[in-house]
Amino acid sequence: MDDTAADNSVTVLHTVKQVRAWTAKQRALGKTIGLVPTMGALHAGHLRLIRVAAEKSGAIVVSIFVNPAQFAPHEDLDKYPRTLADDISKLEQFQLRQQPQPSSSMPSVAVFVPTVSE
Repeated sequence: MDDTAADNSVTVLHTVKQVRAWTAKQRALGKTIGLVPTMGALHAGHLRLIRVAAEKSGAIVVSIFVNPAQFAPHEDLDKYPRTLADDISKLEQFQLRQQPQPSSSMPSVAVFVPTVSE
C-alpha cells in the first residue's frame, strides 16, 4: 500500500518492496537518497537530522520502527509512544517549509513504517 498524496507531500511506505520501488524512482530522477532512522515520536533533534538530509540529498526516507528487540524484558514496549499521525504531520510541515525553493529542487520525502514481520 503506497499512501501517496499530492506532489510535495509525504509518501507512506509499509513494505521493503515499496521502499525499493520508491527509491528506484528517485534515483531514476537523478536524486540521492538520505535515510533518517527513528523510532517515531519525532522531535526537534529528528527534524534537524531531516533538514541536514534534505541539504545533502534529493530524496529522504524517514523510517519509523519501534523494534521490540531493543527493549529488555523489564522495559515496557507497550508504553513507548506511537505517534504516527503526528509524525506524518511534522513531515508534511517540513515539506511546506521547503516550498519557497523551486519545485525541482525540493526534496521528496517518504516515511517507511514497517511491521516486525517486514
